[in-house]
Amino acid sequence: MRYLVLAGVSAVSMIMTACISPHLSIVNAQMDVMLAAMLCMVLREKTLTPVFYTAGMAVLMDAFFSRAFGFYTLQYLGTGLVIYLVMRTRRIDTAAVMASGAGFWLLREILGVWLCFLSDRPVGMSSRFVYSVLPGCIPQVLLCLIVHWLMGKLYAHRFVWPIGLYSDHN
Repeated sequence: MRYLVLAGVSAVSMIMTACISPHLSIVNAQMDVMLAAMLCMVLREKTLTPVFYTAGMAVLMDAFFSRAFGFYTLQYLGTGLVIYLVMRTRRIDTAAVMASGAGFWLLREILGVWLCFLSDRPVGMSSRFVYSVLPGCIPQVLLCLIVHWLMGKLYAHRFVWPIGLYSDHN
């Protein structure tokens, strides 16, 4: 049941990120529900499983929306691995969710710009950061807080937790 829930959350967040978010940009930035869901799931359970489910959905995003296969997958897989390595020993609180939501969104955007340069599709890095990325940090932080609250409701159920963590969550 746990893996079905992880697949469902990843699929819904992929649909919201790829299909809905581009039409609802806030301060010229597209909110990344997939990154927020992956971040909150990794913060809750401290495993790499949500990273791999999100990377699987990013493969679908590559297949449908990307000119270069691996563009989205590399962003989400790289960011997810950094999230896991940095946050696995940290305590979860509101400040950590806010700081990590903004920081890892910036990291994913930097990886995206870097991959654009590698695939000979240069983007104006300075204008992108000034007009889209930095103003979009505040809405992304709010999105991370909302997703964190929703994940708290979901992870209150025992069937979502990995077997070894039943007694360790609060």
